[in-house]
Amino acid sequence: MISDKKEALYLIDNESYLHLKEMEMGFAYESFDKVTGAARYTGLITYEDMLENPIRNPLACARVMAIQEIGFKGEVVSGVALRTLDQIKDARRAYRKAHREDPHDHSIRFITSSYDELFRIPDGGKVKIDYPDRSFIVPCEYIDDYHTRIGGEVYHICQFAEILERGDGKVSPEPEMLKDQAAWQVGHKEYLTIHATDGGWDYSIYDKSFAEVDGGRIDLASITIQECRDMILQDLGWQNRNFAEMDYDMVEDRASDVAEEKLSSVLEQLHEKRMANGDRASDADARPKPIAEKKKSEECL
Repeated sequence: MISDKKEALYLIDNESYLHLKEMEMGFAYESFDKVTGAARYTGLITYEDMLENPIRNPLACARVMAIQEIGFKGEVVSGVALRTLDQIKDARRAYRKAHREDPHDHSIRFITSSYDELFRIPDGGKVKIDYPDRSFIVPCEYIDDYHTRIGGEVYHICQFAEILERGDGKVSPEPEMLKDQAAWQVGHKEYLTIHATDGGWDYSIYDKSFAEVDGGRIDLASITIQECRDMILQDLGWQNRNFAEMDYDMVEDRASDVAEEKLSSVLEQLHEKRMANGDRASDADARPKPIAEKKKSEECL
């Protein structure tokens, strides 16, 4: 069980940071208090321990097991940029030693209008935006240390903070998912559903009326459902669209109803066509047939 992603940092319940790093025997972990930056717990999740866990993604598996071992609630877990370790008192020295100053660090900062840093996400990461009347997920792209593309628009990080504050909005890193099925409305136009299979993920795409327009299978069992979602959106050219999580059963039930209605309509049209053809055949049978002329062989000689 080897993940391509060797190291990650998570914000747990908005109270603690959990740092995971792949080692020879498994994933070493350490946690830090968000407010004080003090180190709290350290440990190792071995590959042998992970073999008995049903979670298929190695990093996700190690994360869940570390959260359980430490005793965190783990109700909200969000991936944040590794650069955040540079802001944590007891992690700063080790981070700088392991990660030499990188002039191309492209982590994206989110701040208050007073320039207090809230969190960082990696370039290409996503944030959840909550307003009093709606919530949605937005992809983000690094422009420079003070500008980022959020959805399809470029903002100064302070400008974006002011917009949120005026609308009583809040921003946070997109929470991690450990689901076997999920659904999203993409850009208010289409719906995407994904569910796990033995060897990967099956997905379906529906239009705004819940009619199926596409679907397929991703044969990668080790990726998370969010990684699968992002691959599909990238392939469709929808990677910059906002999207909102939906109830999976509701979307599938609506799609099933639409498919049944469509099938019923097609069958009804076929029935009507057959009936019309049958009526024409009956009319033809009812017409008087012309009397055939006698064959020449029957004429008098």
